Amino acid sequence: MSEGNHNTELSPAMPNRSPSKKMFLVLGGTAAAAFIAGFMLQFIRPVSGQAAENKAGKASVGGAQTDPTKYLARITNGKTVMMVSYDEVAHECMLRYGSEVLDNIINRKVIEIACEGTGIEINEAEVDQEIVKVATKFNMSVEQWYAMLQDERHVTKAQYRRDIIWPMIALRKLAGEEVKITKTELTQAFEKNYGPRVKVRIIVQDNQRRAAEAWDQVSKNPETFEAMVKKYSIDQSSRALGGAVPPIPRFSGNPLTEPIETAAFKLKAGDISSVIQSGQQFIILKCEGRTEQVVSSIEEVQGQLLAELKEEKTQRAISEKFEQVRESARIENFLTNKLTGGGTGRRPAAAQAPGQGPGQTRPANGPANAKPAVTSRPANTSKQ
Repeated sequence: MSEGNHNTELSPAMPNRSPSKKMFLVLGGTAAAAFIAGFMLQFIRPVSGQAAENKAGKASVGGAQTDPTKYLARITNGKTVMMVSYDEVAHECMLRYGSEVLDNIINRKVIEIACEGTGIEINEAEVDQEIVKVATKFNMSVEQWYAMLQDERHVTKAQYRRDIIWPMIALRKLAGEEVKITKTELTQAFEKNYGPRVKVRIIVQDNQRRAAEAWDQVSKNPETFEAMVKKYSIDQSSRALGGAVPPIPRFSGNPLTEPIETAAFKLKAGDISSVIQSGQQFIILKCEGRTEQVVSSIEEVQGQLLAELKEEKTQRAISEKFEQVRESARIENFLTNKLTGGGTGRRPAAAQAPGQGPGQTRPANGPANAKPAVTSRPANTSKQ
């Protein structure tokens, strides 16, 4: 969500959980990009170096026509000729990227099965509309957006449609509930993004005894705070600045920094906080006042806040739905020898079924009743 004119970059001791708007994190098709980065790109990971779509026809190698389904390269040195076969390359790709590619496919098929079970279908027009919406948010044409994805993320057009946009639309439909924003949520979002913040310096310690020792020093002599930062603080980034960090907002939504926020907003200029525990760290604050209110009235930004809050809650619902559908499916991964979901933690009898070659990802003797998803599967994009 937007942070108005405030600087939101916090020190390592106080991680910022406000969603970022960096473009490469919005591959799932939303403006609330950080949630998608933490979500969609975790379970649908475009693999760097993945081969582009296969093109039909024969490849010309050294002036001769060579079948690309058998050989991909020929090396000649004098009378010695060596061929690089398709199987050799496929095997090498399997060793390097097999686990990640398989995980992509599994996740996509888990969603397909869930869609079939509820009668949900996604057509190509819906995928097109979603991509247009994403590109428009960044003032790009669709082709410019595809080019950016290819250049900066090494994600092809087909991968983006199939592995990112299609699952996002499907999960959004599966989640199904209309998002509602409460008055309290709207007020807190306004305070977080546009309200005054507390200007502080901090001392960070990972040892409670050392933190208590530092607090004893600064509580008696607040003017020595910066000197004590250099002596006691373990956070290198703020330590180099005499403990200075970006102003602390209210209602950041980060449980780890909530105790710090609560303590900061109780302080007045010149006050020293008690020792605050945040995770495994112990924090001491010195208040240096408050920032000015960025926007005076919530009505000025209410539309933007509502849109961003709805987007965040939608992404949260999508994330929860994916966890549900994956947990409800029994997944036997023969490559990693793991069995997940379906209410059991047992492992498959063998990581590789009898007769299975190193380039295969599916056991030769798979379930007799297994069938591919047909109703809601992503359309074949190999020709796009």
